[in-house]
Amino acid sequence: MTVRSVIEKYPDTKGLFVAAGMGDLVEGDRYRNITTFLSLQSVLKALGKDPHTFIKTLTDHLASTENSYDAALRHRDQGNWDAVGVIPMAVHLKMLEVFEDLRRELKQEHGLEFGGRMASAQEGGAWITEAYRDVTDPGLLPDVCLGRGYDFFFDRIFQERFIETGVYNVVRDGEVNPDFNGLDLPDPGSNYNVLAVIPAVIIVREKARGTLPIPRSWERLLDKRYRNSVCMPDCNIDLPRAVLLTLYSRFGEEGVQSLAHNIAQLMHPSQFVRKLRAAQNDVPAFTVMPYFFAQVVSSIPGIRVVWPDEGAIIEPLYTLAKSDRGQFKSDPRAVKAAADLFMGQKVASLFAKAHFPALHPRVDNGLPAQASFWWIGWDFLQSHDVTALGARLEQMFQKHVAAKAAG
Repeated sequence: MTVRSVIEKYPDTKGLFVAAGMGDLVEGDRYRNITTFLSLQSVLKALGKDPHTFIKTLTDHLASTENSYDAALRHRDQGNWDAVGVIPMAVHLKMLEVFEDLRRELKQEHGLEFGGRMASAQEGGAWITEAYRDVTDPGLLPDVCLGRGYDFFFDRIFQERFIETGVYNVVRDGEVNPDFNGLDLPDPGSNYNVLAVIPAVIIVREKARGTLPIPRSWERLLDKRYRNSVCMPDCNIDLPRAVLLTLYSRFGEEGVQSLAHNIAQLMHPSQFVRKLRAAQNDVPAFTVMPYFFAQVVSSIPGIRVVWPDEGAIIEPLYTLAKSDRGQFKSDPRAVKAAADLFMGQKVASLFAKAHFPALHPRVDNGLPAQASFWWIGWDFLQSHDVTALGARLEQMFQKHVAAKAAG
């Protein structure tokens, strides 16, 4: 984590930095500018401080205050969340700044209060489920939501209560970035506005593959010849669930089991990047990773990025926005400004620059010429309870991986 992300997530830790002689890092211009990009560990090393000692002090403090902090946060903020979101880590801090600029503008120009919580994908979306799973009154839901993957907002009960009844209805023009021609990503029901996607590509480590041919398709990656040669992100992030659902949509449970049998290792994408940069030899030959991380390692010698023939499997990033003013929590002007911002070119550009291709027609996604996408499709999403199905497939996948590892 960066210094700034630590302070923003746990504001009461600022005193620890000051006590350790780093007060100038958590206040003023240096905090606003430098600490957005510097990791906590790199700062500690640069200042000649023992990272292990300070981080232990920090984690001990968080462990002692976490329960009370989280309870206080929920008690103070939950009833005032006009907007909620789960944001990929690569754009999280920028999105926080954009959201704060929006709130400041609404306050200064119109005297409007607009509160919300934009959490990092590292934190996950369980807090959204906890906050809203028992809600039946649409007036108690956030006016604008930023969702990722097939999360709570795709849950069957949520859809029956608030999607099929038209509580969230997005009006947007029909123009889509030409990078997505032929995919039909716009929701035909006009409920979910897909604003960007997280593509999953295959990263090849040439040194490790030996005589194995490069799997240029997802179907080929399921072949038994790739047994014990594939790496996937651990299922603490959402992308693996999107991969499993998409493979299931074409190959059924057999496809999910075949992939599990070929898995040699599961690891977080950041761990994968560290291992490649350190030239460690325990990285399998073929790794399924988000395109963002593929860009990070693509310049390392012996690394090749493959866009499968069927296309990169995509996980959607989308916006929900209420349409009935009678159900708004906040002023209609604030709701419109937030919806326009999240569906507009400014936010789309943030995602595109971070290698999350955006649907806005006037952004450049900078994709390679061979890039294409595999989209699970609205027909599948509407005919399945994808939240429950995704959880079941993930459990099946993990069970097979564990059984194989146990011999």
